[in-house]
Amino acid sequence: MRGWKSILSKYLIEFTVIVLGITTSYFVENYREEQWESKKEIRLLSELRKEFVDQISHFEKRRELFSKDYRIISFITNNSSDFDPLLSDVKRSTQIRTALFDMRYFSPSRDIYNSIVNEGLFKYIQSDRLKVLLNKLYATDYEYMVGNIMSEGIYLDDIIFYLTENHPKLYKRLASREEISLDELTLIVNYIRRDEVLNSKLQFKENKMRIKLYLLDDYLKHCQEIETLISELGF
Repeated sequence: MRGWKSILSKYLIEFTVIVLGITTSYFVENYREEQWESKKEIRLLSELRKEFVDQISHFEKRRELFSKDYRIISFITNNSSDFDPLLSDVKRSTQIRTALFDMRYFSPSRDIYNSIVNEGLFKYIQSDRLKVLLNKLYATDYEYMVGNIMSEGIYLDDIIFYLTENHPKLYKRLASREEISLDELTLIVNYIRRDEVLNSKLQFKENKMRIKLYLLDDYLKHCQEIETLISELGF
């Protein structure tokens, strides 16, 4: 009887040791995986935060240029007679040209986000709120902005065609890089205002530029929100 008890105790101890070994190994492996995932998240969020800090600075400068273009077009279409505000925005004829028939593009970096999506790295980001904000920014907000700019480009092509066909001298003057005086600026603006067709085309462009500013403000606000959230998470 004692022999059986001894054998049973021996196997029970061995079984317990095996179970403890497997359990310990499981928890150690689990801990290692959690540590690896944590390091992966730290690297991802650190890179994202740096990208957003750079983007916020870039978009703030971009907004200044978008705003200047919008003010120039708005001044022309609103028939204001006080040219001093316009002169503060226009130092060269090329600045009117840019507002009239050039287009400032919107091309934020998407490299890190694309890597996260393509490589399935979203699982390493623990914050559900951050995931939602990232998807909204890079999918919804980005598509709205790009769609509006493409639409503005259609109106822009129409304006360029109209200018080259109907006002080639004006187009040539605006394409130059010479300084522009207040007197000449007044003549150019009044010349444009006398053409009702051109003025109506510019009003369409003005509307697109106003929407572009609104969308950029929205995009910039979400960038700042994401950067703040990543900071709050400790990265």
